[in-house]
Amino acid sequence: MNAENADRGQPDRAAEGINLEAVLAIAGGDLHLLRELLGTFLAEIPRLVSAVDEAIERRNGETLEEAAHKLKGVVRYLQMDRAFELAHRLELFGQQAGDWREAAAVFADLRLLIDSAICALDGFIREPPQPD
Repeated sequence: MNAENADRGQPDRAAEGINLEAVLAIAGGDLHLLRELLGTFLAEIPRLVSAVDEAIERRNGETLEEAAHKLKGVVRYLQMDRAFELAHRLELFGQQAGDWREAAAVFADLRLLIDSAICALDGFIREPPQPD
């Protein structure tokens, strides 16, 4: 959090590619609800990442398309623009089933973004809420 936001107990504009202010607006400005939503993300994301990874490993375009679509929805909700673009590329790749090495490279980039986001979100969720 920057100094101004820390005084208000609100998140920074972005943390590891996540636009927390935009997500806070979606949560109606309710910081407690924001933390709950982010906790849901942290609980769901490993399953989605694993499904994408497995689809690429098995070279299953249909499964990749479905898993990437679901992952794309989660990262879009978090306003993670770059992660959204990469998940969208994987979704399209699943439809076209081209070069699987390229899909693996795109997934590796996406996974780095998501891993960084998980660390940032975990830290944010564990921060004690600031008094109003």
